[in-house]
Amino acid sequence: MTVVEPLADEVALWARAEEQREGCRYQRDFHAFLTECCWTTDEASGGDIALFPNDPYIREICDYLIEEPLLFLEKSRRVRMTWTVSAFDLWIAAGGQDPRWPATLRSTGHRLVLLISKKSEDAEWVLGERIRFIYEQATERGLREKWPGLPEFDFTVMKATASNGSAIRALPQGEKQVRQFGSSLIHYEELAHSDDARDTLAAALPTMMGKDGLGGKVVAICTPQVGSFAYDLREGAL
Repeated sequence: MTVVEPLADEVALWARAEEQREGCRYQRDFHAFLTECCWTTDEASGGDIALFPNDPYIREICDYLIEEPLLFLEKSRRVRMTWTVSAFDLWIAAGGQDPRWPATLRSTGHRLVLLISKKSEDAEWVLGERIRFIYEQATERGLREKWPGLPEFDFTVMKATASNGSAIRALPQGEKQVRQFGSSLIHYEELAHSDDARDTLAAALPTMMGKDGLGGKVVAICTPQVGSFAYDLREGAL
């Protein structure tokens, strides 16, 4: 019996096809990207670096991020909401796609993510210590092989610019800060402690909300604060 061995270039082609298949998976499945490609650090435990834990509630949060146009997440220190949404910021800017959010199917580039907090330095901290950390750790661990076509990101203090034309901008609160931008995603940190949150969101929403799921999304994160705009949102008082 004659055994025919595959040619070396054929093996390489099949390997490349498998890489592309996996890459499409991470580009089209945020939960898989988060739990299989993203690494975090825990400063409270001495800076241990670990793969993002796939806790039971994480799948539900990932679904909400894709499906809900306006999402409000209460957090405590150990639920990792800022880590989760920071990874989502990166995934969106990198060209993530999911048919449950039709706007993501139009293209994989030229998206704008606004990262807002009460003070510019707080937003800049999330950009540098969370989003940049996730990107650098993931690419060091082979994300480009897992996600073929992943854009390059260049980070400054206030902005991450991607080679696909997308960007993540860190901004302070304020209607004048956001009015000029038509963003794909707003990530609002510590909404309850932002005294200008109401006017900031009121200025941002008209430039980003579309019809039939074709507009942008707002994800607000905060710790509980009685008497705040976030509290009124939570209680349905608006």
